[in-house]
Amino acid sequence: MWIRAAAGLLVAAVLVATARAETYKWVDDQGNVHYSDSIPPDEAGARREREIKSDRGVTVKRVEPPPTREELDARARRHAQAEAQARAEAEQRERDRILLRTYDSLEAMKAARDERLHALEAHISLARDRLQRLDERRQALADRAAGMERKGSDGLEGVYERIDSVREQMRSQREYIQRQRREKARVRARFEVDMARYRALTDDDG
Repeated sequence: MWIRAAAGLLVAAVLVATARAETYKWVDDQGNVHYSDSIPPDEAGARREREIKSDRGVTVKRVEPPPTREELDARARRHAQAEAQARAEAEQRERDRILLRTYDSLEAMKAARDERLHALEAHISLARDRLQRLDERRQALADRAAGMERKGSDGLEGVYERIDSVREQMRSQREYIQRQRREKARVRARFEVDMARYRALTDDDG
Protein backbone atom coordinates (compact mmCIF):
# COMPACT_ATOMS: atom_id res chain seq x y z
CA MET A 1 0.00 0.00 0.00
CA TRP A 2 2.72 2.43 0.96
CA ILE A 3 4.57 1.62 -2.27
CA ARG A 4 1.57 2.75 -4.31
CA ALA A 5 1.30 5.94 -2.24
CA ALA A 6 4.98 6.73 -2.75
CA ALA A 7 4.66 6.10 -6.46
CA GLY A 8 1.68 8.43 -6.59
CA LEU A 9 3.61 11.19 -4.84
CA LEU A 10 6.53 10.75 -7.24
CA VAL A 11 4.24 11.05 -10.26
CA ALA A 12 2.64 14.18 -8.77
CA ALA A 13 6.04 15.74 -8.17
CA VAL A 14 7.05 15.04 -11.76
CA LEU A 15 3.83 16.59 -13.03
CA VAL A 16 4.34 19.71 -10.90
CA ALA A 17 7.93 20.04 -12.05
CA THR A 18 6.83 19.62 -15.65
CA ALA A 19 4.09 22.20 -15.23
CA ARG A 20 6.63 24.68 -13.89
CA ALA A 21 9.32 23.91 -16.46
CA GLU A 22 10.66 26.92 -18.39
CA THR A 23 12.29 27.03 -21.77
CA TYR A 24 15.01 29.57 -22.59
CA LYS A 25 15.39 31.00 -26.05
CA TRP A 26 18.38 33.00 -27.19
CA VAL A 27 20.26 33.95 -30.33
CA ASP A 28 24.02 33.56 -30.41
CA ASP A 29 26.53 35.90 -32.04
CA GLN A 30 26.20 34.03 -35.33
CA GLY A 31 22.43 34.57 -35.39
CA ASN A 32 21.52 30.98 -34.55
CA VAL A 33 18.38 30.47 -32.43
CA HIS A 34 18.71 28.16 -29.42
CA TYR A 35 16.18 26.61 -27.04
CA SER A 36 17.11 25.11 -23.68
CA ASP A 37 15.60 24.25 -20.29
CA SER A 38 18.62 25.87 -18.58
CA ILE A 39 20.03 29.40 -18.53
CA PRO A 40 21.98 30.10 -21.73
CA PRO A 41 25.76 29.97 -21.40
CA ASP A 42 27.47 33.36 -21.22
CA GLU A 43 29.54 32.75 -24.29
CA ALA A 44 26.42 32.10 -26.35
CA GLY A 45 23.87 34.55 -25.04
CA ALA A 46 25.63 37.18 -22.95
CA ARG A 47 25.27 39.90 -25.60
CA ARG A 48 21.81 38.90 -26.86
CA GLU A 49 18.29 39.42 -25.60
CA ARG A 50 16.89 36.22 -24.08
CA GLU A 51 13.32 34.99 -23.75
CA ILE A 52 12.07 32.69 -21.02
CA LYS A 53 9.12 30.59 -22.17
CA SER A 54 6.70 28.34 -20.33
CA ASP A 55 6.29 24.69 -21.25
CA ARG A 56 3.49 25.82 -23.56
CA GLY A 57 5.81 28.11 -25.51
CA VAL A 58 4.47 31.36 -24.04
CA THR A 59 7.04 34.07 -23.38
CA VAL A 60 6.93 34.84 -19.67
CA LYS A 61 10.01 37.07 -19.38
CA ARG A 62 12.54 38.88 -21.53
CA VAL A 63 16.10 39.25 -20.26
CA GLU A 64 17.99 42.20 -21.70
CA PRO A 65 21.68 41.66 -22.48
CA PRO A 66 24.24 43.49 -20.33
CA PRO A 67 25.42 46.82 -21.81
CA THR A 68 28.54 46.90 -23.93
CA ARG A 69 31.58 49.01 -23.06
CA GLU A 70 30.52 51.56 -25.69
CA GLU A 71 27.04 51.77 -24.18
CA LEU A 72 28.48 52.21 -20.68
CA ASP A 73 30.80 54.96 -21.92
CA ALA A 74 27.93 56.73 -23.69
CA ARG A 75 25.81 56.47 -20.55
CA ALA A 76 28.64 57.96 -18.47
CA ARG A 77 29.04 60.83 -20.95
CA ARG A 78 25.32 61.61 -20.84
CA HIS A 79 25.42 61.58 -17.06
CA ALA A 80 28.44 63.92 -16.98
CA GLN A 81 26.77 66.28 -19.47
CA ALA A 82 23.58 66.34 -17.41
CA GLU A 83 25.55 67.14 -14.26
CA ALA A 84 27.49 69.91 -16.04
CA GLN A 85 24.24 71.39 -17.34
CA ALA A 86 22.71 71.30 -13.87
CA ARG A 87 25.76 73.06 -12.40
CA ALA A 88 25.69 75.71 -15.12
CA GLU A 89 22.01 76.40 -14.49
CA ALA A 90 22.58 76.64 -10.73
CA GLU A 91 25.49 79.04 -11.25
CA GLN A 92 23.39 81.18 -13.58
CA ARG A 93 20.59 81.38 -11.02
CA GLU A 94 23.09 82.50 -8.39
CA ARG A 95 24.55 85.15 -10.71
CA ASP A 96 21.04 86.40 -11.46
CA ARG A 97 20.26 86.62 -7.77
CA ILE A 98 23.42 88.65 -7.08
CA LEU A 99 22.79 90.88 -10.11
CA LEU A 100 19.26 91.77 -9.02
CA ARG A 101 20.34 92.29 -5.44
CA THR A 102 23.25 94.57 -6.43
CA TYR A 103 21.48 96.89 -8.89
CA ASP A 104 17.99 98.33 -8.75
CA SER A 105 18.00 99.73 -12.30
CA LEU A 106 19.89 99.73 -15.56
CA GLU A 107 20.94 103.32 -14.93
CA ALA A 108 22.59 102.22 -11.69
CA MET A 109 24.56 99.63 -13.63
CA LYS A 110 25.70 102.22 -16.16
CA ALA A 111 26.81 104.53 -13.36
CA ALA A 112 28.79 101.72 -11.70
CA ARG A 113 30.41 100.84 -15.02
CA ASP A 114 31.41 104.43 -15.77
CA GLU A 115 32.82 104.89 -12.27
CA ARG A 116 34.97 101.77 -12.61
CA LEU A 117 36.21 102.75 -16.06
CA HIS A 118 37.02 106.27 -14.86
CA ALA A 119 39.08 104.89 -11.96
CA LEU A 120 41.05 102.64 -14.30
CA GLU A 121 41.68 105.50 -16.71
CA ALA A 122 42.96 107.61 -13.79
CA HIS A 123 45.45 104.87 -12.92
CA ILE A 124 46.61 104.76 -16.53
CA SER A 125 47.04 108.53 -16.62
CA LEU A 126 49.16 108.51 -13.46
CA ALA A 127 51.30 105.70 -14.84
CA ARG A 128 51.84 107.60 -18.09
CA ASP A 129 52.96 110.67 -16.15
CA ARG A 130 55.39 108.58 -14.14
CA LEU A 131 56.66 106.94 -17.32
CA GLN A 132 57.34 110.33 -18.85
CA ARG A 133 59.28 111.48 -15.78
CA LEU A 134 61.30 108.28 -15.81
CA ASP A 135 62.13 108.77 -19.47
CA GLU A 136 63.30 112.31 -18.77
CA ARG A 137 65.47 110.99 -15.96
CA ARG A 138 66.89 108.29 -18.22
CA GLN A 139 67.77 110.89 -20.85
CA ALA A 140 69.46 113.10 -18.27
CA LEU A 141 71.52 110.17 -17.00
CA ALA A 142 72.44 109.21 -20.56
CA ASP A 143 73.63 112.78 -21.25
CA ARG A 144 75.62 112.72 -18.03
CA ALA A 145 77.22 109.40 -18.92
CA ALA A 146 78.15 110.71 -22.36
CA GLY A 147 79.84 113.78 -20.83
CA MET A 148 81.73 111.68 -18.29
CA GLU A 149 82.88 109.34 -21.03
CA ARG A 150 84.23 112.26 -23.09
CA LYS A 151 86.12 113.59 -20.08
CA GLY A 152 87.24 110.17 -18.92
CA SER A 153 85.71 110.76 -15.48
CA ASP A 154 85.45 108.07 -12.83
CA GLY A 155 82.11 106.64 -11.69
CA LEU A 156 80.76 105.97 -15.16
CA GLU A 157 79.78 102.40 -14.25
CA GLY A 158 77.54 103.65 -11.45
CA VAL A 159 75.71 105.97 -13.85
CA TYR A 160 75.09 103.12 -16.26
CA GLU A 161 73.67 101.04 -13.41
CA ARG A 162 71.26 103.87 -12.59
CA ILE A 163 70.24 104.04 -16.25
CA ASP A 164 69.52 100.30 -16.22
CA SER A 165 67.44 100.72 -13.06
CA VAL A 166 65.39 103.51 -14.65
CA ARG A 167 64.83 101.42 -17.76
CA GLU A 168 63.55 98.55 -15.60
CA GLN A 169 61.13 100.92 -13.87
CA MET A 170 59.94 102.16 -17.25
CA ARG A 171 59.35 98.59 -18.40
CA SER A 172 57.33 97.92 -15.25
CA GLN A 173 55.20 101.02 -15.84
CA ARG A 174 54.49 100.03 -19.45
CA GLU A 175 53.37 96.58 -18.33
CA TYR A 176 51.15 98.16 -15.67
CA ILE A 177 49.52 100.40 -18.27
CA GLN A 178 48.86 97.41 -20.52
CA ARG A 179 47.27 95.49 -17.64
CA GLN A 180 45.02 98.41 -16.81
CA ARG A 181 43.94 98.72 -20.43
CA ARG A 182 43.10 95.02 -20.55
CA GLU A 183 41.14 95.42 -17.33
CA LYS A 184 39.18 98.28 -18.87
CA ALA A 185 38.24 96.08 -21.82
CA ARG A 186 37.27 93.24 -19.47
CA VAL A 187 35.12 95.53 -17.30
CA ARG A 188 33.37 97.00 -20.32
CA ALA A 189 32.64 93.53 -21.76
CA ARG A 190 31.48 92.18 -18.39
CA PHE A 191 29.06 95.05 -17.90
CA GLU A 192 27.69 94.60 -21.41
CA VAL A 193 26.86 90.97 -20.61
CA ASP A 194 25.40 91.82 -17.20
CA MET A 195 23.33 94.67 -18.60
CA ALA A 196 21.89 92.44 -21.32
CA ARG A 197 21.01 89.86 -18.68
CA TYR A 198 19.46 92.53 -16.46
CA ARG A 199 17.25 93.66 -19.35
CA ALA A 200 16.12 90.07 -19.92
CA LEU A 201 15.28 89.59 -16.24
CA THR A 202 13.53 92.92 -15.63
CA ASP A 203 12.39 94.29 -19.02
CA ASP A 204 14.26 97.48 -18.07
CA ASP A 205 15.36 99.24 -21.28
CA GLY A 206 17.23 101.95 -19.41
